[in-house]
Amino acid sequence: MRALRRASGLAGLLALLLLSVPLRAEAPILLRYRFTPGQVLRYGMEVRANARLGSTALPPYVLEQDYGIELEVLSVEPNGAARIEIRQKLQRNRVLLSRQELPVAAPEVSTTRFQLRVEPNGSGFVPLGSSIPGSQTAAAAWLLFPAFPERPMAAGHSWTTIHETALSVAGGSVSSRYNARYTYDGPDRQTVPGSARVAAEVKLRIPTPGHADKQRPATITGSGEGHGCLYFREGRLVYGTLEGTSATDSRLPLAGGAGFSLPLDTTFTARLRLIS
Repeated sequence: MRALRRASGLAGLLALLLLSVPLRAEAPILLRYRFTPGQVLRYGMEVRANARLGSTALPPYVLEQDYGIELEVLSVEPNGAARIEIRQKLQRNRVLLSRQELPVAAPEVSTTRFQLRVEPNGSGFVPLGSSIPGSQTAAAAWLLFPAFPERPMAAGHSWTTIHETALSVAGGSVSSRYNARYTYDGPDRQTVPGSARVAAEVKLRIPTPGHADKQRPATITGSGEGHGCLYFREGRLVYGTLEGTSATDSRLPLAGGAGFSLPLDTTFTARLRLIS
């Protein structure tokens, strides 16, 4: 009995000593993109959404889309900034209403493409053209290139970025403002072991009516928000997730000056994964 009490006392002392030893803190990390001329990165992006037309009695419909995205580094400046072309192709397009698949146009054969200039820390995110074609393409670009802080950061550090740009939608262009708050969570050991995990909270606003079609003066306003996680390794994004909601209001003109409003409420999830 005395031996048992002595063993228990030793175990308690050992536990106390272990608890009193400070855990080794992870060293601060400096996140940067590394670009090589001619480098091509291939990603797959899945988008799943449930949408409801607010002014109709129709049930929500389900949208399933898969994209192939290629990122090619065209040139790299002496300071490490790169001129990059992003090519996106819709590979799968499926719409379900009340669990019944609706006939939709086959995925476009053509590839949406645009170019960016990106600094090694992600700042100076500059589309090389008048606008970014499409909201999904914009989401992919922003996921690929969040801006990082100038100095090394420890786990728990947060920062914010803002992008203002024009989105090309339905043949026209709308102005958008994108706000994101990022938090470095530290090295990841489960989802993508060996990567740096960054949590993201994002908000998108189309604050003033924009013309969505040059031929017909339709306008669109809207907003959206979401949250997700990004995983970086070896100077590139290797995996990203985002889920959230959006609400848009398209005002469509009719003959005689009349028109009607078409609100659309959406919940969505998106996943972006490096393939090669």
